Amino acid sequence: MKKLMSIWVVLSIIFTLAGCNSSVSSPSENSIPNSVASTNGESAGEVGNFEEYAEKIKPVYLSILHGQNWTTPEGIEPDSLCAFYCYAILYLEENPSGWDGTIELTTTEVFEGLSKYFSNITETQIKQSSYYDTNKDVFIFSSGFGGAVTPTVTDVQYVEGNTVIYYDSMMGNEKNGEGIVTIDESNDFFQFLSNKYTEVIQ
Repeated sequence: MKKLMSIWVVLSIIFTLAGCNSSVSSPSENSIPNSVASTNGESAGEVGNFEEYAEKIKPVYLSILHGQNWTTPEGIEPDSLCAFYCYAILYLEENPSGWDGTIELTTTEVFEGLSKYFSNITETQIKQSSYYDTNKDVFIFSSGFGGAVTPTVTDVQYVEGNTVIYYDSMMGNEKNGEGIVTIDESNDFFQFLSNKYTEVIQ
């Protein structure tokens, strides 16, 4: 009888330990705590491809938006939006080798092009730009590109479904600013949501 009791005690301990092991190991299947998983907070090391994200924010650099602070697209100056259209769409998408003279485009063309990259902008907003000719009811863009400012991405995080890109603004080998640009990658054309920029005083 004593032997049976001893065997039963040993088996009980084994089963108890087995149960503890399974309860401890199950959280490892999802190593991100619920509080973190809800915001998808991931560091740049986990995301990895900085060059990919540098390309994503390249349109901001070819225009002048990288050096401005805006919390929503509605807060972007009309001229800055049109500069973005000139460089990001006319140059990067349609005329990568450049063009001569000027190009005249309708409000619909410019508005639809910008709406791919920015939500909640309006035709009234962009018509306040100096690129807009009220007499002809067209936007006029001139050829020519310049500027040696380039982005160096330092970190990328996913927060609440959006991609947050941390970057240094470089003029050659000198850092002249740093910023944080947030984008929404859920659409075919990712959209810029905000930009926070701080100038570096040399």
